[in-house]
Amino acid sequence: MLIKIKRIVSFLAIVLVAVPLLTACGASQGPPNVTLDSYSIQMPATIKAGQVTFHVTNASTSDTHSFIIFKTDLVPGNLPLDSSNNIDETAQGLTRIDGIAKLEPGAVQDLTVTLQPGKYVAACDLPGHYQAGMFIGFTVK
Repeated sequence: MLIKIKRIVSFLAIVLVAVPLLTACGASQGPPNVTLDSYSIQMPATIKAGQVTFHVTNASTSDTHSFIIFKTDLVPGNLPLDSSNNIDETAQGLTRIDGIAKLEPGAVQDLTVTLQPGKYVAACDLPGHYQAGMFIGFTVK
């Protein structure tokens, strides 16, 4: 009976250690998938720091989109705009990392960047798209 209890306790200890490790590993497997659609961006809320390859798909059947990454502590929906009402990429507190300038409907492209820990915003910077809600904040850890 004592041997059976020791085996059960050992098994539970392994499970308690293994489950969080497996969960953490699962979150970082493969490139983050990004879906651009009619005025929305879907992607993971947290990305692992370092070299990251985003797998970007324009799921729209009619609209061209862009995928631009900014490092910023600004609120994602309140990025500064220039006189043409586009994201002001030179504004204080906003650092453009890199991006895909134009992705045609149905197209897929990878973007590889090196990201440091911090807060970021991904946005479509084509005229009117950011204002229509085509942005998302994410954290790099």
